[in-house]
Amino acid sequence: MPENKNKITLNIQDTAITIVSGESPEYIRALEKQLNDRMSELTRSSRRVSRTEAAMLVALDCLDERVKAEMRYRELNARFDEYGRVLDDVKRENDELRKLLGK
Repeated sequence: MPENKNKITLNIQDTAITIVSGESPEYIRALEKQLNDRMSELTRSSRRVSRTEAAMLVALDCLDERVKAEMRYRELNARFDEYGRVLDDVKRENDELRKLLGK
């Protein structure tokens, strides 16, 4: 089934940019707001930070968050796999004990 694409013009720090996305316009607008808020926070906190520098710093921060989230996901997935192995061992042991007890 073809994905619906939306053409949306965003305003990022007074710069218009048109994108095409399969995401909902509401979601894209929420991203636009977050990006503008984060960039505004940086440019307000230091007048020496240009819009380009603010964009790069926000991008770096977003990548950092993503990499850390992926690492956390892998850690949790490995833990989940280990718990699955432990559960399988416990079930096997339970079955063996049931056989010994004749149940």
